[in-house]
Amino acid sequence: MKGMTNKKIEISNGNDSLRAIFLNNHTLALKDLSANASVPEDSVASELLELLSKELTEQTFIMTDSRQRNEKWNHWLTSAAYVIKKKKLFVEKLLDELALPTAKQFTLQSLSEIGTSKFIEYLTLAARGDPFAQTNNSPEEEFAELTTHAGRAFDPKNWFIVKDENAVIGVLLPQLYEDKATEGSLFYVGVLPTQRRRGYGRSLHALGLSLLKKRGVLRYVGSTDSTNSAMKRIFALNGCRKVMDRLFWQRKS
Repeated sequence: MKGMTNKKIEISNGNDSLRAIFLNNHTLALKDLSANASVPEDSVASELLELLSKELTEQTFIMTDSRQRNEKWNHWLTSAAYVIKKKKLFVEKLLDELALPTAKQFTLQSLSEIGTSKFIEYLTLAARGDPFAQTNNSPEEEFAELTTHAGRAFDPKNWFIVKDENAVIGVLLPQLYEDKATEGSLFYVGVLPTQRRRGYGRSLHALGLSLLKKRGVLRYVGSTDSTNSAMKRIFALNGCRKVMDRLFWQRKS
């Protein structure tokens, strides 16, 4: 499953077709369904989704979301014996009126300063316990996917480990979107296990928002696993609002 990012696939029964694209090595997004007008669309979708399941590994998820435009896909996946295995909450915040925190207690060291190997080590520690970080990929492969996702907007001078006095407390990855200069996200914001339950999560997230604003971002988009109550609380405390749930499907075993 190496090198699947942006790979397009097409499933056909001879008359109808379903097109999809791999977002990374283990996530597939459905694009469109082309069905013969004389055949019920629900039947075609069910047949093609069953054919699709035979092309996927047990580690592959089909991704949709809770917005109205995905109602048909969600209905068809349910009818074809797929179930939701994971959910990811997406939020947004407008940064035009955000007051920038001083965060003087934090020291930042960039990826370009500490090097890729050490940075991946801290990123791996910060990801412990995150269900969306538990894959069969190596830490190096996961890091490569992040940089690929960032595209031309990736800048190692703007991904950081964060220190409080002499201890590393977490990792912060502010990232502008490649195709939307005024929108951005925190590709990752995580606190090391030894530093958790000390209130650092909210401060790191707020710091990340301020770093995005300094780089010209007007709209922040964030996400977390739907069971991550701590991160959901941080979103609420820092003034973010829910946009949607992203859904990750797999065929019933």
